[in-house]
Amino acid sequence: DRGRVTSIVMPNNRLQGTIPPEIALLPELRVLNLSENKIYGFLPPEMSNLVHLEELLFAMNDLTGTIPDYLDTFTQLKKLSLLDNRFTGTLPDLPHLTKLTHLDLSNNQDLTGTLPASWGDLRALRGLFLS
Repeated sequence: DRGRVTSIVMPNNRLQGTIPPEIALLPELRVLNLSENKIYGFLPPEMSNLVHLEELLFAMNDLTGTIPDYLDTFTQLKKLSLLDNRFTGTLPDLPHLTKLTHLDLSNNQDLTGTLPASWGDLRALRGLFLS
């Protein structure tokens, strides 16, 4: 990973705007923490290229739309925090996130539905927050 960006950790930095499609140019990214900023809009489809992510932390922003299906392709993901945003739709099916230890989708605008059956197979999961 020499010379490659593997982490972006910028919580509470007063960042404003959307996540640019150029995020796809960082395929070796392992940690993306933009919590407690003013990020808005959707999680762009270009993020699907970030298959090495271990931590995806977007808590306390203003993200909208549905939680994208491509998150299930991030098989190295250990922490996923999307709390305090404005996501809508159903809870995502995540059968391939077997390393996930922390999942926080609490305090979103309107996430609905039952817990997906695949969540029962998330054996590494230690923290689940959905309030």
